Amino acid sequence: MNSFVSRANEQIIRVRKGLVEIRKDFEVVEKVVGDAENVLKAVASASFNLFENEYPLLCVNVKKLEPGEKREGRVIVTDQRLLFEIEREVVLERKLFIATKTKVERSLDLEVPLGLIASVQKGRVGLIAWEGVYIDLKPGYKFKAIVFDTNGDDTEKLIDVINYVISGESDRDKIVLESKSVEEPRAFFCIKCGAPLDVPTTRGIYEVICKYCGTKNRLK
Repeated sequence: MNSFVSRANEQIIRVRKGLVEIRKDFEVVEKVVGDAENVLKAVASASFNLFENEYPLLCVNVKKLEPGEKREGRVIVTDQRLLFEIEREVVLERKLFIATKTKVERSLDLEVPLGLIASVQKGRVGLIAWEGVYIDLKPGYKFKAIVFDTNGDDTEKLIDVINYVISGESDRDKIVLESKSVEEPRAFFCIKCGAPLDVPTTRGIYEVICKYCGTKNRLK
């Protein structure tokens, strides 16, 4: 009896461990899907247009730090550029000094080709030592570095996606699919001479003439 209970407990522990791993996998998938939906929504409402064959990868809310200034907005990273948009809430209607109708206006504040980024790393920003992202640019650009104040997982996400592109891994993973209509022959045989017929798979062809005897063969 004790051995049976022991084995049962072992099985229960294994199942629980498996469920924990499955839950972790689902959580990862949910985060990836959430990030994808977020960046697509961001691009749809962005103040800029994507280039041809440019693909958005990530969008996170940040604060861009400059000497004596902190600008709130969002960073959108594509496989070609890093873009920072400033977001400003505009009041459209007021009633008794209370804003009853507003809208968000966005303007492009920074655009950097990812090929000009030398390195990206996590660091501390501000007097309270909050977490941030430091981006060093290659010599010759108008800025030496860009600093973003970030929150939580966004720090690692931003660093990872930039490194993903500048390391060349993005180019290796990119697969260009060309949709082509290919007509592959199917083997049928002539009802008169028995010779093989080259029948294209294209829809709409119901009759093929045998090239050997000229007999018309009806396709079923």
